[in-house]
Amino acid sequence: MELTENVLEIRDLVKDFPGVRAVNNVSFDIKRNTVHCLVGENGAGKSTLIKILTGAYTRTSGKILLNGEEYNPHNPREAGQKGISTLFQELNVVDQLTVADNLTLGMEDTTFGFLRKTDKINKMVSVMNSIEPSIHPQQQVSTLSVAKKQIVEIAKAVATESDIIIMDEPTAAISESEIKRLFTIIQGLREQNVTVIYISHRLDEIFEIGDYVTVLRDGRHIDTKPLAEVKDRAELIKMMIGKTVFEQYTPKEDADRDVLLQVHHLSNHKLNDISFDVHAGRLPVSTAWWGPVRPNSPAPSMAPTLTKARFALRTRSSSLLLIRPLRRASPWYRRKEDPRVCSPF
Repeated sequence: MELTENVLEIRDLVKDFPGVRAVNNVSFDIKRNTVHCLVGENGAGKSTLIKILTGAYTRTSGKILLNGEEYNPHNPREAGQKGISTLFQELNVVDQLTVADNLTLGMEDTTFGFLRKTDKINKMVSVMNSIEPSIHPQQQVSTLSVAKKQIVEIAKAVATESDIIIMDEPTAAISESEIKRLFTIIQGLREQNVTVIYISHRLDEIFEIGDYVTVLRDGRHIDTKPLAEVKDRAELIKMMIGKTVFEQYTPKEDADRDVLLQVHHLSNHKLNDISFDVHAGRLPVSTAWWGPVRPNSPAPSMAPTLTKARFALRTRSSSLLLIRPLRRASPWYRRKEDPRVCSPF
């Protein structure tokens, strides 16, 4: 079969839900062997479009051509068989299985219901080793970092000879060094004649890794163009939100703000020597890594524990909390001006 210039062609695509049209007459092409970025605000229709491409949703109307032929998958398995694999933000791996088992999951060869080893697993392991040699096929997936779990899924997609790999926010939970490694892998995929559809809210990544960009807004197609023709972030943001952003938010200094809460050396069975200040007019956020940060070293997020400790829902072994009451609040919050010391430990 002669390959067309466009690996994917979308024509007048529509998806209706009760009371809302999530995808509204969207048409654009994706060229072969490119990194095609898909951007837009939340609710722009990106996720719905991807679910149509992966067979999770059935389109209301319109046409999709894959390699010049009509494409209408009824489920993600069928989409994978036809050449479109997806790397979702919630990774589709089973932690309790080995890497080798995950590579063949759903594609096992059997005889009378019994699993049998074939060349398929050898091919998949070979592909994975070419991408990331440090991952052992008999290694438990639960011991891998998020980035390496992504590599397992990428290797599975490449080994099944996918024409397109869709990556949905792949850098949301990985470190800067792992992002650079992922970009190197994406560039390698492009050289192996694999087209990558890359979805991200991080616009700097779009300019770094992308060849083309498609912008969606309110379910409609706004534009598709080479990233070399997009002048800067401001132009891309204007296409995404429909207006020009003249200035970006610049945080104010906290030096002139009242300190409402001070925590010194907060410790318990999970927390170790945590100290921070909360300033008036600020929205404090507790955040941390979720999941293993390195092999054989699971480290669940401490954010929920920290929040419970602040509100005395968990025992604190040692700490000092200084609380300054709000001075310009509703009458039922007005208290004396002096800070008070709370130390129920």
